[in-house]
Amino acid sequence: MSSGGNKTQILLYGAYGYTGRLTAVATAFHSTGAGNITAYFRRTGLLRSTDLVGHLFGPLLRSGIGQRGLAALVHRFPEGPTPAERAVQRSTIWANATDTSGRSSKARLATPDAYDFAANSALEIALRIISLPRAQGLVTPSQAFGADFVLSLPGCTREDFPTTNLT
Repeated sequence: MSSGGNKTQILLYGAYGYTGRLTAVATAFHSTGAGNITAYFRRTGLLRSTDLVGHLFGPLLRSGIGQRGLAALVHRFPEGPTPAERAVQRSTIWANATDTSGRSSKARLATPDAYDFAANSALEIALRIISLPRAQGLVTPSQAFGADFVLSLPGCTREDFPTTNLT
């Protein structure tokens, strides 16, 4: 999906974490100028559990003793998924954008697991930034490097669906 135009509504559906949906909304707004963006994500049992724990025990967990307890707990877990575990994980994001005349565009983006995607994108962005002739300022990756930047990253593919007219 290209950015720009008179897009007034963007719906993002994906299998990414809680902070991922907030990031998607922020970058979609800055990249497209769309004022009406909604993001949805798959709610796993783990996410539901963390929401419940946060709701019930949030004040305690934010306290000094709660923070020390959480830090001790985190250090007991492994660093993260193994390369073999990451190799079988993928994220899929489905987007639907509708402009003011009712035309709708849809696309599906598939990426590697969140760890590899974050590392690959950060490295590629850094490499591209140092080769720029001048500073870009505060921009999203698609603003700096084009709407198809994500497709230059390893393991990222996009499927575009035909544009439809909703009116």
